[in-house]
Amino acid sequence: MLRHLNTTTMLAAVIALLAVTAGFVNSQSVYSLHPSRSTILAASRRGPVEASNHTRNHPDLNVLAYVTPWHTDGYRLAEDYRGKLDTISPVWYTVDAGGDDYQRYRALGGPPSKDEVDWYKRLSQPAGNLSAVKIMPRFHLAPNDWSSDNFRHLLSHTIEGMGFAEAIVAEVMVRGYDGVVLETGAAWALKEPIRLLAERLHEEKKQLVVVFPPLRGDTPEANEIIMQGVSGLVSIADAIHVMTYDYLGQNGAAFEPPASLKQESILRKDGVRTWGPNTPLDWIERNIEGFNAPLEMPHDGFAGGFSPTYMDSSSSSGILSKLLVGVACYGYSYPIGWVDSEGKAQLVTPPTSPIASKDNNTEAQAASRAKAAEKEERRALYPVMPAVGSPFLHSELIDVLTNNKALIRRHDGSGENFIDYVKAREDGKTQVRPDGTEAPLAWYRRAIWPSPATIEARLDVVERNGAGGIALWDIGQGGDWLLHVL
Repeated sequence: MLRHLNTTTMLAAVIALLAVTAGFVNSQSVYSLHPSRSTILAASRRGPVEASNHTRNHPDLNVLAYVTPWHTDGYRLAEDYRGKLDTISPVWYTVDAGGDDYQRYRALGGPPSKDEVDWYKRLSQPAGNLSAVKIMPRFHLAPNDWSSDNFRHLLSHTIEGMGFAEAIVAEVMVRGYDGVVLETGAAWALKEPIRLLAERLHEEKKQLVVVFPPLRGDTPEANEIIMQGVSGLVSIADAIHVMTYDYLGQNGAAFEPPASLKQESILRKDGVRTWGPNTPLDWIERNIEGFNAPLEMPHDGFAGGFSPTYMDSSSSSGILSKLLVGVACYGYSYPIGWVDSEGKAQLVTPPTSPIASKDNNTEAQAASRAKAAEKEERRALYPVMPAVGSPFLHSELIDVLTNNKALIRRHDGSGENFIDYVKAREDGKTQVRPDGTEAPLAWYRRAIWPSPATIEARLDVVERNGAGGIALWDIGQGGDWLLHVL
């Protein structure tokens, strides 16, 4: 149950042991489907790095990890778990197209300080029995910086593509990087410039990863455009990263009224939103199938139906081994308003976890979850969103669990866990109490997030379907406990 433990998670193990000695033999470890509040909090208290941090549980997967300057714990995590990572992609660069005729394209950005330079140089060298990690920064063609004229100019002549490639390769060579992760929403249209970039990188024994959006069920035309791009680049790039996260994003899911709901209910109107998962497991699977075998899939409007005009058999060869499936290290927190069938708001109190002495008791936890589900069903209330959601990070999970006795539940379709809690509104609005004093208004919130069991479920889908690896976005958001299972 508690497997591959290092000192970082020994406190969780002690809690589990205490639960056993108290007669609670089915404790809720951080690796279980329903990790307990106390074990999550214990596991968040970081200890010294040990050799087991670098032991791979999935040695056949190619693992790329993004590190961002706005979630700086990722720098520390990359070193503490370097043995589990093949490639690290610091998010440091944009590519500018606004230069003059002498130097139209420029790679802007780089390591923010000497500390980051020292960091990537340490990782790019062997350390004891640990191999060097490839350092391949992300170079982003940001939509706000690239106009349609910029793209047309880039595609107008081979010399433009060469200038684009040289601007990136020059930075790679000066810094001693191992390659490039290229992200642009227009990758599908940039085969020639990307081909020139790949050729220059390969001449220097460097690598190229190209990022693509995921295939979605409601946009068959967009799916065809994506696959056109993949067909032209799969033989050129060393890997294709498909961003299988943000299935719903901050806007949540469209509310689907149950058949029993009155026809005149306001909840049947367009635009009503509700909460949902970040990454459904079947969505990952359909994306792997769609990227791998577009010729054989039926034309159902999702991830298939692409005729030979979009992708020929020669270009589809080898894509599966090059496919890096996006794995999110974050979730979303959604403000929830509970309403009845007429759309009237109802006051609901978030369900709570069992008392501390039973926090690691499997039966007590199951009883609390069943009671919460039964209460929701009996009251016949519906969770709808009064405002958009926001990303939910591991640091916020720890804060919520520290200050709330939140009950941890699980969303079966994604393997993600969720909790309900109350938090003051971000806009700072207040209400007046009967005694005339003011108090902050609060949202009832439902946060859905990945646990180690979630990551295991996603890795199982990736391995079962034969994809080459994963791309973690980004490790600074998820904490140590998500990296333990890699």
